[in-house]
Amino acid sequence: MVEALICTQNWLRSIHVALHHEPTIEEIEFCEEVEKEMTSGSSNKGAMLPPRPPKR
Repeated sequence: MVEALICTQNWLRSIHVALHHEPTIEEIEFCEEVEKEMTSGSSNKGAMLPPRPPKR
C-alpha cells in the first residue's frame, strides 16, 4: 500500500506526465480513411466495419 502511494506521488510530481495525446500520422490517416468510408454512403455491409487501426 505504501509503495503504491509513493509511486503515485512520484508520478504526480514528475515533469514528464503527458496529459495531451498528439496523434501520429498513421492515426490521422486511419481516421481520415474511416471518415471517407462513412461519407461515401456505401451500401456494402462490409464497409460498415472500419479497418483496424495501425499498431504502434
